[in-house]
Amino acid sequence: MDKKLIKQEIEKIQLSVVEDLEASRERLETSADIDENETVDPEDFSRQNELGNMATRLKFKVQNSRNELEYLKSLDLDTGDVIQEGSLVVTDSYVFYVSIPVRPFDMEGKHIVSVSSKAPVYHAMRGKKAGDTFEVAGKTYKINEVA
Repeated sequence: MDKKLIKQEIEKIQLSVVEDLEASRERLETSADIDENETVDPEDFSRQNELGNMATRLKFKVQNSRNELEYLKSLDLDTGDVIQEGSLVVTDSYVFYVSIPVRPFDMEGKHIVSVSSKAPVYHAMRGKKAGDTFEVAGKTYKINEVA
C-alpha cells in the first residue's frame, strides 16, 4: 500500500470537511445578520441569537478541523516498523492509518480506517509491530505490516 497516497486522500477528505463547515458557518452568519430596524417580531431576535450561537460553535469546529489538517500534513511518512503516530498498519481485516479521524474509504481494494492517537484502537496497537496481534471490542487483529 502506498502510504503517501493514503495520506493525500485523507488530506483531501479533511479539506472537504473544513470547506463544508466553513460554508455552513458563513450561511449561519448571513442568516443571523438581520436588519434590526425591519424586525418587529421578538421571535426574530431569538432566532438571530440562536443562529449566531450556532455560527460561533461552527467557527470552533472549523478551527479544530484546520488544526487536524495541519497536524496530518506534519506527520512524517517514515515512521519505522513499530506502530506510532503516522504509522500505516495493515491487518488481516483493515488498514489503519494513525493520524486524524476521517470517514473510512477504500483504496487499492483495501478498507482504510484513519484513526486518532486518542482512539482506543490506537492504544491497543501502539508499540506493536508486524506479526503481533491486538484486540479491540472483542475482535483480534493480526498485524501483517507496519509502514
